[in-house]
Amino acid sequence: MGEFQRAAAVAAEFGISVHEAAALRGQGLGWGEVRQVLAISKRSGKPVARVVQLRNSGMTLRRVAERCGPIPGMA
Repeated sequence: MGEFQRAAAVAAEFGISVHEAAALRGQGLGWGEVRQVLAISKRSGKPVARVVQLRNSGMTLRRVAERCGPIPGMA
């Protein structure tokens, strides 16, 4: 699967534009991380930019999720 197809799949899954998905990927996140960032944002109500900021500060995504509030299924 190419980058555009992956971006399109993430966009469809989270209700964002392909451009937004590709922009997150362009920030050095893997596609799995992009999905986790979007899931944390969606479930916690925190802006995506804030979740990325916390991740870029050196926190693991698990720690970011804990800081943003409990997220079912994030072990």
